[in-house]
Amino acid sequence: MFFENIEQFLLHFLTSFAYDPFAFYGIIILIMTLATFGLPVSEEVVIISAALVTYMGAHPEIYPPPLFAIEEAQSPVQPVTTALVCFLSVFLSDLLVYMIGFIFRGKIINHPILKKIISQKRKEKINLWISKYGYFVSGMFRFTPGLRFIGYLTCGVVRIPIHKFILINGGVALLVVPSQVLIISIYGETIISNLKFVAAILAFLFFSFTTVLIFSYLYKLMKQKE
Repeated sequence: MFFENIEQFLLHFLTSFAYDPFAFYGIIILIMTLATFGLPVSEEVVIISAALVTYMGAHPEIYPPPLFAIEEAQSPVQPVTTALVCFLSVFLSDLLVYMIGFIFRGKIINHPILKKIISQKRKEKINLWISKYGYFVSGMFRFTPGLRFIGYLTCGVVRIPIHKFILINGGVALLVVPSQVLIISIYGETIISNLKFVAAILAFLFFSFTTVLIFSYLYKLMKQKE
């Protein structure tokens, strides 16, 4: 019930800024950053809420704009801009966590506060993934909300090359985040009722993308050995 109330509150809150684009985009950036560091709202909830607000703004015949927006002829938030803001918020937040791990290394990963929050089992799981999948794991964490923060932090701690982190993590975020925003902002409530199906498609696209990259990498290694 708590999280349902959070989702409803967030959607209602963002809706009040549907005709104030600068405030709307600024709030998305702020919430995304805070969510990265523990605010009890998932990135997915923020993305879906933002996309629904753009859908409402694009359909004034269904969702009439407020009086001040009509009087001042203000335009609603735009789907493409919202998609770009959401993508940059997600990617730069991930990169910030990575850089914290990269700079502080063991000091941050072994900090007493993190030790209390993050179980040893989670740490072991992340280390296993990194040893098994290498730098491709930076894209896999996009689909594991419970491991996302410590996962990106660990990517920095173990010094996964920053250009590879940006390429893999940024590529996956670019594939997933804008597509979510644009699809929901166009189809709105219809897509929400089939959200699990959409999520399955996005997951399939991601794993297909990752598989191609892995096989390409292995193929290059085999060629070099020959």
